[in-house]
Amino acid sequence: ELHPSPGMAATAVRWPPLSCQRHAERCSWACRRLGTLICGTELPPETGLHSLTHRQLHREWLRACESLAAAHVERAMALAQQQAAPLLNLVAVGGEEGIDFAAAAGALTASEIQLIQSAPGRVGLKQCVEQIIQRYSLVELGQALLMTGQAESAVQALAAACAAVPERSSALSKGQLTPPTMLHASSSLVVTHGSSREGVRLASLSWAGRFAREAAHFYAIALGVARGPEAAADATAAAVARGVWQDPLQRPLDHLDPSLRRHPFWDPAELPAACLLERSFDTILAELNALISGSPETRSSTDAVAPTRAQFRQYDSRVVAAGEWSDVQLYAGCRRDEVHCQICPKTAFLLASRPEFNTVVFGSHFFSRLSPGTHLSAHCGPSNFRLRCHLGLIVPDNCMIRVGEEVRAWRAGECLVFDDSFEHEVWHNGTSDRVVLIADMWHPHVKLESHVLPLLNDEQRSALECAQIQEHMPLLQRVYSTGRTVCRGRARNP
Repeated sequence: ELHPSPGMAATAVRWPPLSCQRHAERCSWACRRLGTLICGTELPPETGLHSLTHRQLHREWLRACESLAAAHVERAMALAQQQAAPLLNLVAVGGEEGIDFAAAAGALTASEIQLIQSAPGRVGLKQCVEQIIQRYSLVELGQALLMTGQAESAVQALAAACAAVPERSSALSKGQLTPPTMLHASSSLVVTHGSSREGVRLASLSWAGRFAREAAHFYAIALGVARGPEAAADATAAAVARGVWQDPLQRPLDHLDPSLRRHPFWDPAELPAACLLERSFDTILAELNALISGSPETRSSTDAVAPTRAQFRQYDSRVVAAGEWSDVQLYAGCRRDEVHCQICPKTAFLLASRPEFNTVVFGSHFFSRLSPGTHLSAHCGPSNFRLRCHLGLIVPDNCMIRVGEEVRAWRAGECLVFDDSFEHEVWHNGTSDRVVLIADMWHPHVKLESHVLPLLNDEQRSALECAQIQEHMPLLQRVYSTGRTVCRGRARNP
């Protein structure tokens, strides 16, 4: 029996046999592989927030697995391994240099470091790898529990994930990291010995802090569902106090550089690319009308028609609290939707002609439609490396967007530019469809060499290089405006 440390539930828990047939049938091969971990002697509890021992983390992981269907567990485990890939590559392949770098970057918990140091040979390394996957999987399992209506179980799983967040790294915050001689983390981190110190700092800041951001983000969501908005706000405030974010209203998950200039809304006059879109309003609106009508003939700039739903694909997003949100994509992740770009060639050319738009590998460019009565609940974009530009095209009255604490309305022919890493929320209380062109652009102070290139995997790097020479790779998979694939982690589509 296991007796949890203070802060955990006081009930003793029976440790299930690792060869248990029920466990083997319930979990995928990956789950069964993790079930073989060698527990050894229970480690002493860590202090402060990080209170989970190796066995307690495993126990919480098992509890979450047993509350879900096998298909959902398998999907969560696959996603967790994708998310943990950079860290796993460091620890399992990078040798002592990789482990030291991961520890210095603040990507390993004290328990994981102790596992490597205390067990002989590769046994401790194996335990460490399995614990990493388990804590990452708790974030994915917590989301699955939430989406299957098990909010309290989701709170418990995500609380355990928050309790396994590594300590913040002083070396990272001071820019004192030196990368291993050669390091290639194929999922999200590419840093070599020749990388600049600033590039290493920024890449590691985004990569090492992501686990803490995701755990805190989904924990707050689960608390909001299970116990109300005040509990969610308290959890977010606690995360800010721990340094997960700088501002309770700016909570990106993927990339966060606190040194970048921070404004919820930006003046389009400061951004030449946004001014170009405003000057091209008539051209873009004419192509939108042609797209809507299905005719190659363009119409006058005053002949705006309501878009038909058949030509706009609906999002399957938990952000849509009411109504309908749909789009026609042109570019995403530096890839081109050939069919839509041929229908709207001038709009496509405008977007590809400006590096501020064309090289945004972490963004998208698309026509976005909201039906009357639509409410997009409060949410944050994934990165503060980019800004989001909305060119108003078909704009009825009573359409509003809140970014941070400020509420504004769209106007036809004008750009609304905002930092979508800030919390934002949308209401459409009008009587006809609203359509804007959404065009992601880099934050003016972002540099490709230090902010972006160190974070790209081989596929993203190839897409960026092709876009830079105007030979875009085809867009094969529809993506959300945040850059995430549709239905990522959706319980009904494991």
